Amino acid sequence: YGENALYEGGLSVRTTLDPNIQLIARKSLQNGLLKYDMLRGYRGPVTHIDISGDWGVPLGNAKGLEDVPEWKLAVVLDSSADGLTIGIQPTRQVSGELVKDRVQGTVSKDDMGFAMRHFVNGKSVRAKSPAEVLEPGDVVFVQKNEGSDNTYMLRQVPEVEGGLVAMDPHTGRVLAMVGGFSYAQSEFNRATQAMRQPGSSFKPIVYSAALDNGYTPASVIMDGPITIQSGNTTWTPKNYDGTVAGPATLRSGIEKSRNLMTVRLANDMGMKLVVEYAERFGVYD
Repeated sequence: YGENALYEGGLSVRTTLDPNIQLIARKSLQNGLLKYDMLRGYRGPVTHIDISGDWGVPLGNAKGLEDVPEWKLAVVLDSSADGLTIGIQPTRQVSGELVKDRVQGTVSKDDMGFAMRHFVNGKSVRAKSPAEVLEPGDVVFVQKNEGSDNTYMLRQVPEVEGGLVAMDPHTGRVLAMVGGFSYAQSEFNRATQAMRQPGSSFKPIVYSAALDNGYTPASVIMDGPITIQSGNTTWTPKNYDGTVAGPATLRSGIEKSRNLMTVRLANDMGMKLVVEYAERFGVYD
């Protein structure tokens, strides 16, 4: 027991996480967030440093993202109509001192294409040249092009965030979990700590209640317009695709995740019963 047992007791820790799936999950979430964010343009450099002397020293003191190893911090040494010349953040020796070597690279205009739409004084502006977007001394994130020694792509930390959980549906084991784009940037775990609406994941609870209370997979439910009155509030839900299918079986309702059928089913059974089943599944405040 105690701290010594925790750190020196040789404990064996077992987890259902799969390292390979975890790596794929992290990259998938990051790529999805990046793709979404890049469509909205470039918000500017991380910071700006003085490069009149040894640019490696101030760049070495800048904080990057340790858990996104594909990205490097770099400083713009020159910007032109064709692209950027950059200096890569020097690594540190075991002693903590910066290495003496200074590595340079380039970012072509094509490899920073999304940044041609950037923001100036809060307004989106279309640039014609990389020199209009970044200037010498600007510190940016870059990622090396595959198969290249010194060419890089411009990157920026996305403003949008997300979370991901991958589970084995047969056992309930959690195979991968990603709480956000970067733990180094934000320790908040959006997979376990974020409060969000359950969306369609709540539908099986409604259908479970129905199957236990007289309905069968072949029961016919109307997939059509419905309006719910609650006090002074009127709610008129719609299906995701905006269509209605008319009379349909309960089975097709859950298979196709039809909103109108689920609402009508819950309304017919009564929300008290649905709430009771939600509590039995452990879904309650």
